[in-house]
Amino acid sequence: MYKILIVEDEHILRKGFKTSLDFAELNCTICAEAQNGQEGLEKIRQCKPDIVFTDLRMPVMDGLEMLRLSKEQEGYEAVILTGYEEFNYAKEAISLGVVDYLLKPIDRRELIEVIKKTVAKIEDTSNNTEDEEIVRQFIDIPVFKSPYTKGCYEYIRDHYPEKIKISDIADNLEVSVDYLNRVFKKETSMTINKFLIRYRIAQACVLMKQNNDRVYEVAEQVGFNEYKYFYEVFTKYVGISPTQYKKEAMDNKEDTNN
Repeated sequence: MYKILIVEDEHILRKGFKTSLDFAELNCTICAEAQNGQEGLEKIRQCKPDIVFTDLRMPVMDGLEMLRLSKEQEGYEAVILTGYEEFNYAKEAISLGVVDYLLKPIDRRELIEVIKKTVAKIEDTSNNTEDEEIVRQFIDIPVFKSPYTKGCYEYIRDHYPEKIKISDIADNLEVSVDYLNRVFKKETSMTINKFLIRYRIAQACVLMKQNNDRVYEVAEQVGFNEYKYFYEVFTKYVGISPTQYKKEAMDNKEDTNN
């Protein structure tokens, strides 16, 4: 379940928030509550919430200061609780990357929608992070020094499902094939072709974790026209066959859902 922290200086509002709906139905639970920003900061560090609902103007420490001191470091999503008279104040909070704001008194339906929206954002972020980790298993993408190497990577990233020739990339960057190959290998320790293959394999792993497409369909989606060749290079780089990888990915997905 996703952990929610409520930071609000008015006891009645905190109590009303906690009893307003069945949070378990939204796959959430109230992990703690705080009556000011200082206490909220302590609770954030203690219970590591996924979502923080916070008032803005509170004694000891306000909500903005609490967000400035903790949001980026702790990595939670925040929702502002505010009144009409504080709307301009809330705009500053929005600049800190909060998901949304709710006007007091809180409407139950709006609260449900905001929680669903916030949970969806958390899950999207989690999926993107997992996808990036899969790609990093195959490719250590450097900080590009040359604009040609960076341009080559971006071309592969944007066109990997298509048939790609190095000459196409070189033409796009207005540079010779030989020069592009030399610069790319110097920065990445890989030829462009090897990088392309590894990138396609990484994307195949991502797809096999995400959907139920057949392995040969995944191969086509990432740019492999010959299944036999895909099978060979996948097994070489991953250590197991794509069929086995797909089976393990689906088994893990079922275990997680259960």
